[in-house]
Amino acid sequence: MTGRVTVAGRLEVPAGTRALLFDMDGVLIDSLTQDYQIASDLLSPYAGRPVEVPRELVRRWFALALDDFWAKITAELGLALKPSDLAEIVQRHTEVRLHAVPIVHDGVREIIDAARDAGLGRVVVSNNPAADIERMLAACDLLAGFDAVVGNDQPGLARKPAPDPYLAAAARLGLPPADCAAIEDSVVGLESARRAGCFTVGVATGAITYEDLTSSGLADVCYRDLRGGR
Repeated sequence: MTGRVTVAGRLEVPAGTRALLFDMDGVLIDSLTQDYQIASDLLSPYAGRPVEVPRELVRRWFALALDDFWAKITAELGLALKPSDLAEIVQRHTEVRLHAVPIVHDGVREIIDAARDAGLGRVVVSNNPAADIERMLAACDLLAGFDAVVGNDQPGLARKPAPDPYLAAAARLGLPPADCAAIEDSVVGLESARRAGCFTVGVATGAITYEDLTSSGLADVCYRDLRGGR
């Protein structure tokens, strides 16, 4: 593919791109703000004392699946929780996410609509179970805009940063990964997409800052947000 085109006047991808592959948390929806608000409340009862989970720590591991996220958080805070307690925290966190109405990031709906009108395939590729992805997207009226979702519970599928999720997403559409552009907010996700062979777009609305996205060397193009412009 040579040259670049824009989708909805705000997302630059190679000419000849045939599909957009979106991460969910941090790209489509603002679950990071919610996680900031609830992390300390979720953890404190199991720690046996009030615990303040630093925002920087939440953001650092935000891109991981919830079981991996909480394993990292408790380890960095020096808390030795029982596996059963960790499992309960993950379950409670999952329930909060499923019952809240997600906030859709500005610009997302316009990009999805423009991609559909242009005949581009659209798949969500997330470190969440597929059923949870579908419920969250349905809650904010995004689900109908996608052709498929790829979750972290597909048998035999390694999680990001392995390339498996993006390889599976391209396969769902019957396309080579090189014909797909992946939109991610984290180094973990960008590594997964790049290893799969996708064009990579970084957007600083989730796991890391714009400066960290650009310095990672993993994004072919970076944006501060998807509202338009850089």
